[in-house]
Amino acid sequence: MRLKIISLYCALLFLSGCATTELSLTKDAQREIKSADSTLMVPQNNLLVRVNPVQLHGFGIIGAVVGAAIDSSRTAEAEKTAQPITEKLKDYNFRQILLTELDENFRRVIAFKITKTQVSEVNSESFRRIKYDKSVESAVLFINCDYSLGEGGLSVVALAELFPKTEGLKKFRKQPDDTNPLATGNAIYRKTFRVARQGVSELNIKTYLSESAASIAKQLADDLDHGL
Repeated sequence: MRLKIISLYCALLFLSGCATTELSLTKDAQREIKSADSTLMVPQNNLLVRVNPVQLHGFGIIGAVVGAAIDSSRTAEAEKTAQPITEKLKDYNFRQILLTELDENFRRVIAFKITKTQVSEVNSESFRRIKYDKSVESAVLFINCDYSLGEGGLSVVALAELFPKTEGLKKFRKQPDDTNPLATGNAIYRKTFRVARQGVSELNIKTYLSESAASIAKQLADDLDHGL
């Protein structure tokens, strides 16, 4: 049950993230950044298994209840089918693999310095606010990552957001909100990065996840270094 709750939470989180307008980092903003703190958040401890939700239109609340029951049954069956794959990952730490890849790729960013990435299982508003308030750098970068196995294969998705700390950077906010420094409109950079792999099995899942982590880290570092 906990796995399903986490899966639903992450799905909703990334749907909301993907619906938010993406922002490229401008060259002017790049020049204002001396250094940025970086925090990686991966709330899950193993591969999530997802199924596409059943759509029962025109049945109101009854349809929603029936659809949820069907989805629950299909998810349980999918988790059972995927068990050989998830079992293979019991000694595999995707969070640490991605952390290492990020630090290696961030070291080659020329535009500005990114401090050694901190990693957490927590992704909450209060946690992010604490990290932001404690930072003494020009900006704070948050990276939230989700990895799952679905009907389309393996999916790794990372949402990266950069928030300004200095007054010089705050002028680049699109919709300033001084009541909450981490409000959506205060971000000066926001991008979603994705990697998808098909033909996943217990024989290749570790390799696919490691390659996906390397790809996500490279995409993000390249994008941060390439101001518009």
